[in-house]
Amino acid sequence: MKKPKAIIWSGYGLNCEEETRFGFQLAGAQADIIHINDVIDAPKLIHRYQIMVFPGGFAYGDDTGTGMPMLTRCEITCGNIL
Repeated sequence: MKKPKAIIWSGYGLNCEEETRFGFQLAGAQADIIHINDVIDAPKLIHRYQIMVFPGGFAYGDDTGTGMPMLTRCEITCGNIL
């Protein structure tokens, strides 16, 4: 059986990427930590994965609405393939 592949987003206030990857590896998955800018530059790389994770923490801090700017960037640049 092929291992499932997980993309773990990083950047802009997200944290716990390493712990999240470790958990997926313990569960038998392949997990890659990818910065949001890399996904925005090449959005089709998402198709390589079966699982998408935004790990713990507050994107951009909690001052601007717990990650709404990151969500907006993702929707604008990757929304059509999500």
